[in-house]
Amino acid sequence: MADDGVASGGDEGGAGWAEHSKQYGGAGWVADRGLEPEVAAEVGQRHQHRGQLVRVGFTGAADVGFTGAADVGFTGAADGWRVRLSLVHGFSVAGLAESVKRTYPGEMGTVLDEQVPEAMNWSTENCTISRIMEILGDKWTFHVLRELFVGVRRFEDIRSRAGIPRQMLTERLAGLIERGLIRRHPYRLAGQRERSEYRLTTAGLDLYPVLVAMIQWGDQYLPLAAGPPIEPRHRGECGERVTVTMHCEAGHEPAPREVAMLPGPGAERRQ
Repeated sequence: MADDGVASGGDEGGAGWAEHSKQYGGAGWVADRGLEPEVAAEVGQRHQHRGQLVRVGFTGAADVGFTGAADVGFTGAADGWRVRLSLVHGFSVAGLAESVKRTYPGEMGTVLDEQVPEAMNWSTENCTISRIMEILGDKWTFHVLRELFVGVRRFEDIRSRAGIPRQMLTERLAGLIERGLIRRHPYRLAGQRERSEYRLTTAGLDLYPVLVAMIQWGDQYLPLAAGPPIEPRHRGECGERVTVTMHCEAGHEPAPREVAMLPGPGAERRQ
């Protein structure tokens, strides 16, 4: 089977789907094969899934192969059938696959009518990520924040430890103050004039999970032989390592492939 989400040797839902429908007769054909009515009714129907328009369909092993979501796969060694089936509204992948398998042990798949992602319909002019990267997308900016996160707050200490050129540091500190991520806090050493050190504001402290997530990703995919050079740990008696996980508002912990970036109330359609 092809693994690119389109019909092998056919178009994306045109001639390929027409030939497919002629051979298997759509919902009536699968109903005659003994599929449950609600499952049979789904065959040939279009559904939005992960920004793609999909139809549920079947092909025989010797026929044109169709594939859907590359991350969903089932293999039955006993009869050699294989399915790559996208989620269909109201049905689980496993439930629909098993229903079809009982009556049609050939290969099955999903026909993608279109390969155009849903996101292509929406503008990025007011994208949240773009607006954040205007602040944090510079190497030295995040180096400054790193120093503040570990408690290095004074200009010369930041410059010396991070190796940032003086003028560069002056500009980055000014930018972070302007954006509301840090603030000046006065201090005076004995016998010297008053100076300022830099401290994180509430907005700056709220970037802590971002920093921890970066450390977590780096430790997994850019590991050092000697182990992590820095570890975020819970202060106080606990002392255990801190990690970042994703939670939905219902309390679930979805895997990355279970999260969809959908248009929000502020989304604007592309002109």
